[in-house]
Amino acid sequence: MTTMFAEFFGMPQRVIRSGIWAKMKPSERSLYVCLFHDSERYRTRELQRTDSQICELAGLSSRACRDARIKLAERGLLRYKRGSGNVYVYTLCNPGTGEPWPGDPKKPIRYIKKANPITSADAGSVPPTTDLRKRDQPPRGDIHGIPLSF
Repeated sequence: MTTMFAEFFGMPQRVIRSGIWAKMKPSERSLYVCLFHDSERYRTRELQRTDSQICELAGLSSRACRDARIKLAERGLLRYKRGSGNVYVYTLCNPGTGEPWPGDPKKPIRYIKKANPITSADAGSVPPTTDLRKRDQPPRGDIHGIPLSF
């Protein structure tokens, strides 16, 4: 993975690429990003937070936080359970399935590369070069408009 920043945290790309992000209200986005920040910070996909903790981190009122929590759960991005004393247990979900990622929430989920769309059977029919010149022609010395002589 390549990053542009020394300190970073991740979010599932599918949230943006699927169009869910575009439909989310600013309060939902704030809560979602802050939950992923804390998930990375504390190395777990299951977080226990009070309303006041999460509202302060996300910059939300308690009402906006509640509404965002409900909408994110409806979108399948998280699950939550209310505990005693305004404490909630948030479980981050896979946006592709709407379910929590399998396994221990403290173990990282490893990315598995998708299969190459060009199978070995097709490899023989694909030219090994993307050069626009004719493959049978020898390379010209003036390919970029500058005549070369040797």
